[in-house]
Amino acid sequence: MPFSLPSCYFFALKRYFELVDFKKNFSLVQERFAQTFTILQEKGVELYAKQPSVGIIAFKDPKKYFRNALYAKGLQISSGQGKLKEEIARIGNFGILQEYDLLLNALRGV
Repeated sequence: MPFSLPSCYFFALKRYFELVDFKKNFSLVQERFAQTFTILQEKGVELYAKQPSVGIIAFKDPKKYFRNALYAKGLQISSGQGKLKEEIARIGNFGILQEYDLLLNALRGV
């Protein structure tokens, strides 16, 4: 069956790669990871992974203490998936448009 490729997607992707500064973006992800990791460490929170990714930090929150406290401040973080849904919470350290300082300040206040 003949079809046409969605060439507009390729042009958009090409433009995206022209605009994004990947080194700067990855540096921002690393900085956010370090800040989030430090706050969780200071609070004695147990991380789920022994070697966490800089992209997402998963930590144990079986009583939803952090999830509920952040939600009360207007912030929502992810829970685990599958059998970990009620056991862990996850925070993504990436994203260009996030107001990450709001999250960090809220985490400090929990």
